[in-house]
Amino acid sequence: MCLLANLHGSWDSDVKTLGQIVRGQADVREIRNNTIPLWFDGLDPQKINIVLAMYGRGYTLADPSCNSLGCHFIGASKPAECTKSEGVMSLTEIKRRATELNIKPKYLNKYFTELGKKIQGKVEQRVIVVCEW
Repeated sequence: MCLLANLHGSWDSDVKTLGQIVRGQADVREIRNNTIPLWFDGLDPQKINIVLAMYGRGYTLADPSCNSLGCHFIGASKPAECTKSEGVMSLTEIKRRATELNIKPKYLNKYFTELGKKIQGKVEQRVIVVCEW
């Protein structure tokens, strides 16, 4: 099994090629590039699990008015009530906080295709993910 989530977070600030820039915690292009060595090694693709995280990574933004991917951050977000870890909120905590602040979630990609590997996600009351390799 190979975990293909948590590629990015506040720890990126120490990585010279990445820096303190908000990125999604996983990126299809990076997953593709990071799995290439597995194919050369002969790993059966059916033994790979792509994880859909039911939590979110959080940042303290350098400029609160810049609040999307590509913005600069100065550190991890404050610990949430349940998870009690900097930079991490459970899905329940995210939903609760969004309701408190009257924030509507912004979904960046509901459907996308990358090099013949199709991953579809649809967010409603539940999350459905279909992966075809």
